[in-house]
Amino acid sequence: NATDLAENEVDKRAVRDYVADALMQVQMQPEIFSVSSRAALTKGDAGVQQLKASISRFSEVESKHILEAKMYDQLRSIGQSYTQMIEDHTANAEKMQHVKQQLQKMRQTTIFNSESLTAIR
Repeated sequence: NATDLAENEVDKRAVRDYVADALMQVQMQPEIFSVSSRAALTKGDAGVQQLKASISRFSEVESKHILEAKMYDQLRSIGQSYTQMIEDHTANAEKMQHVKQQLQKMRQTTIFNSESLTAIR
């Protein structure tokens, strides 16, 4: 909105360049619109019209691409979680089978034979 404060086209260009440079320093390259609230209220402002058109385009086209990308990321994450669950289940099943085998071995092994137990009694 610094357009209202600019006294001439050179000032407007300086403000626009300053904003563009500041945004580039933080790796942002959005569209920049020179808007005048004063002109928009009195006679209409081309910058405001450009801004409105850009917002409409974003809401109709670009926002759908952003939503699509987010949905893809979520589906990829769900797929990774599903794969991890399967791997965990397989690993746990193998561990359970190993424990089961150890328990069966322990059941079959006798610590004392029956003669030793009879002798103790």
